Amino acid sequence: MDAIKFENVTFGYHNQTPIIENLNLEIKKGKYTVLLGHNGSGKSTIAKLAIGLLECQDGNIFIDGIELNEKNLNQIRSKVAIVFQNPDNQFIGSTVRDDMAFGLENKCVDPNLMDAMIEEYAKKVNMHEFLDTEPTNLSGGQKQRVALAGVLAMQPDILILDEATSMLDPIGKKEIFDVIQELKVKRSEMTILSITHHIEEALFADEIIILNNGKVVKVGLPNDLLYDQNLLNQNALEAPFIIQLEEKLKQANIPFEPTLDVKELVKQL
Repeated sequence: MDAIKFENVTFGYHNQTPIIENLNLEIKKGKYTVLLGHNGSGKSTIAKLAIGLLECQDGNIFIDGIELNEKNLNQIRSKVAIVFQNPDNQFIGSTVRDDMAFGLENKCVDPNLMDAMIEEYAKKVNMHEFLDTEPTNLSGGQKQRVALAGVLAMQPDILILDEATSMLDPIGKKEIFDVIQELKVKRSEMTILSITHHIEEALFADEIIILNNGKVVKVGLPNDLLYDQNLLNQNALEAPFIIQLEEKLKQANIPFEPTLDVKELVKQL
């Protein structure tokens, strides 16, 4: 069963030219999938459709085998959590602690367990020292970390990251990637969909989906797609820096270890 499935989905804002048209998309359950596309390719629209913030004009959307409609919307949202590019719209509590607690209360988590869960997930994103801080006093990157911690604490079946690392510096991005890797090990049943135009995130994916003009162009493994320069160029994408470096070394006949996994190279930087 797919975690997320779009069947012939069409959507256009204000009934104008469709952003996506007859889109068929499958996100495999229990996998870390990266949806890649340039700005304006329809990525964020897909995220909003998947959680019911937008309603498709044609076609059907299924979440964990359940058709997404007004009747099932609350059931769907109990399974799916999302972190948006701009976290300001996600804050409700007067402090970081209160904000994280709000989500847990909505999930009917035992109050006796809440404090430990809040501390645990705040530490994962290095925000435990800010639990009693007002969200308005945080930087953009700190807000993004808090939004992610709050979502992770709710332990959703499906996690959608919509450009969720865009406000983070390289160290912050690495920390988030480390959290994702930990989730893949400890909660192997969780489905993670990262929607981004930052191609480095795709290095860690189980599967990559390339989107262009609201259509799926290619689906495949990182080692297949990220070395295909023609494919990347045609879709306004660049190969990750580490792959570009590897190709330059080849061209210059500089010895390197070709069997070294690209993901391991990234971790060593």
